[in-house]
Formats: sequence, C-alpha cells, structure tokens
Amino acid sequence: MDTVTPYRIILKHEQRLLLPLTQFETVYESLFVSSIIVSTMSAKQQKISGLSAVVVNAIQALVQELQQEQSLNREAAELDSQLDGVLKELQAKVDHGPQSYSSSNTTEDYLDLEEMGIFFSGLLDLKPDAISRGVKTDSLGADSLWSSDMLYRHLQFLKGLVPQGNEAAARLWINAFLYRVAFMIPSGLNVVLSVDHTPSGYVDSTAMVMSPQKARLFLQELPLHYLENEYSAFFVSEAKGPDPRLRKHVPQAVVEMLSCARSSGKTTIRGVVTNGHSWSFIILKLDENGGGSYFRSKALEILNSIEDSISKEAVSTTSAIIAHWMVHSHAELDVENDYFCPELSPL
Repeated sequence: MDTVTPYRIILKHEQRLLLPLTQFETVYESLFVSSIIVSTMSAKQQKISGLSAVVVNAIQALVQELQQEQSLNREAAELDSQLDGVLKELQAKVDHGPQSYSSSNTTEDYLDLEEMGIFFSGLLDLKPDAISRGVKTDSLGADSLWSSDMLYRHLQFLKGLVPQGNEAAARLWINAFLYRVAFMIPSGLNVVLSVDHTPSGYVDSTAMVMSPQKARLFLQELPLHYLENEYSAFFVSEAKGPDPRLRKHVPQAVVEMLSCARSSGKTTIRGVVTNGHSWSFIILKLDENGGGSYFRSKALEILNSIEDSISKEAVSTTSAIIAHWMVHSHAELDVENDYFCPELSPL
C-alpha cells in the first residue's frame, strides 16, 4: 500500500475535510493488514514503513473519536426508546397470559411499575350514591341521537351480533360509550375523539374536551401543541391479549398515561383500561422525580354474568363516570364530588 495515501487522509482531517466514518474504518483495516505485512520485511524496509505505524495510530484515534460522537447522538434516541421497551415487555407478559407472573406474589402487576418509580396507592370504591347519581344522568342528551336508551339498546344489539373476546368486538363496545358521553358534556364544550393517535403514540383512544373554537381547529388536523393547555384529555386503553382480567393490563395502561402526561406537561391524568364489558378507572399523579402514584378502581361490570344480560344501571353509571372524568381529567381526586373514594383499609 502506498505510504503517501494515508498522509493525504491525515492532511484532509487537519483541514477539517472529514470523510465518512465507514471510509476511515476501511482505511484503518487496510493499514492494519499492511502493518502485518510490514512486520515480515527487512530491517531497512521496516525503517521506511515506520511511518505506517504512525498513520495507523492516528487514524485509529480518529475512528474512536468519531465513534464516540455517534455514541453521544445515540443516547437521546436510547432514552426515548426506554418507555417503548417497557411497554413491549409488559405487553409480552399480557400476551402470554397469567402464567408469566409469579403466583406467589399478590402484587405482581405492580412490580415493573415500582422499578420505574410508580407506586400503587390503593383501590377506589364506588361511593354509596354513585349508582343513583349515574341513573340521574340519563336525562342528559335525552333527545339526541345517542341518548341513554339508545346506548343501552345498541349494546344489546352488539351482544347478540358480535362474539365477545376479541379486540374488534371490544372496540365496538368502547366506541358506543364514547359516542354516548359526547352528548353528556356540559354545554359550551365539545368532545373530540382521536383514535390511535396521541402525543406519545401509545394510548388507543383520546377523548378531549375543549371549546367549540378549539374543536374546529383540531378537526382541521391542527397539531395538538397549538391547542396549548386549553383542553382536557381522557385516555382509554384497550385491554389486549388472552388474559381477561383487567388487573393484568393496568401496568401497560399506567405507563401509557405516564408518557402522555409527560409529553403534555400534566401532573395529574385520568384514564381507563377496558375490554368494553369491564371498566377499571385509573388516576395517576406525577411527582417531582419523574415517577408518581396511582389509584385504580375495582372493575365495573356491564354484563350480569348470572342472568347473562346487560345491566342498565351499570351502563348509566359507567357513562356518567366517563363524562365526569373527561371534564376533570387533570384534577386530583375530589372525594366529595367524585363517584369514587379510596377503599378503606381493614382494621
């Protein structure tokens, strides 16, 4: 190999005319081979080829420097992918069913979250007046397309039409509740439903409550950050996988909510994990360290398993809670006015 060529490369580097890293690595490999050949030459030849050793060392240092720069650029991407990695791990556990969890630990669904600094605060119970309050909301939107009676009849129709237990069927049930709730929101506010598109990209549905003016802008595909913070977002995470127990899907839903809260600058966020028939509500509060704590409700069941029928009271109560949580999605739990209260610890 011509000993002049490497020096031209070094001069180019001194003049800051950098070649791509792959070219430097190719040159380095060639010089390495040359150095092996040089070792078999005579002493006189080795004296001349001593320059090649200097070039090898120089280019090796240059390659290492460029590799370090690339490593720094990769760090940001690696940090961004950490949450995505956690989501994939949790989804894998869900997809493999309950056997992927230790049966010896009753808090197995909280272990991964605790590693991220997210702690389970406790269960939420329905307040004694929750059902009666929910039934009273049947009058909201009574003359609209999606009245309470319309929702109930629609769910009965779906029950007799679509087999249970698959994601497509769950989406039909979930959407029906969201359509009904759109007519329960206080006047002067609009509901905008974004399916499979959120700032973080993780949550299945986002129901946003905002002014009619902001709603028009959003429906024109205006980027969400232009809306500033003048909206309230309620997140709906669809339970996926063969395990029907919502508790097994809570960790993934919480991670999704955490990501969305961080990206939107919220310190409190509410959501729900559901398969369309069972609904478990979650409220997550972030702390200053980037973690947080959350409450989740016991599952509200729409279907009466004994009679194999849909409970109209449960449908009304679930709709009322979704509507209330949509409007107050970024407010801390107000026990006096909410449908839930923290479960009392046994004495």
